[in-house]
Amino acid sequence: MKIPPLSRWRVSRGRIVRTITPSSCHQSYDRQSISTRLARLLSVMIALILLSGAFATKAHSQPRPTAITAWGIGSAGYGDAMRLSDGTKPVIVYFYADWCPFCKRLNSQILATPEVESYLGDVIRVKINPESGDGERALSELYKVKAFPAFIILSPATGRQRMIHPFHKGVGMSPAQFVDACREAMAYVSQ
Repeated sequence: MKIPPLSRWRVSRGRIVRTITPSSCHQSYDRQSISTRLARLLSVMIALILLSGAFATKAHSQPRPTAITAWGIGSAGYGDAMRLSDGTKPVIVYFYADWCPFCKRLNSQILATPEVESYLGDVIRVKINPESGDGERALSELYKVKAFPAFIILSPATGRQRMIHPFHKGVGMSPAQFVDACREAMAYVSQ
């Protein structure tokens, strides 16, 4: 009695491929179980690729800042900001999008003014564009960002946070009003 082979080999698109068919093995395979297994394998492979990229990036990256010098950028800047705050200092997290007209107005008409720059000079701060990567998107979901710009002041120590709306109902704040709103928010989150 001849035993049927468990798998068959064939050439497909210039490659040697092993196929398993229900008639050639003792276990039957349905399309759903195969697609589930492939989906699991694909998700594990993606996770490994992302992790290897994260480790490679950390190994070749610049040294992390130890002082407040400028805006941190992205999820890496967020990690730096949290590390610099030591859980005791408030942090500003600014979510924006490149296409957002209100973000452009906030950058040019409020954040670029000397009054706001001097106030923010000693504050730990980070800019995050949720459309630039998975880590940034995860942070926007963590803070439940629904619209741009989202200017959030938070305290890791107290767990409090406050969002500043510089263009509430389309009406913009002046730089002085913006600094006052930031001071009030800093006082609130630090309590």
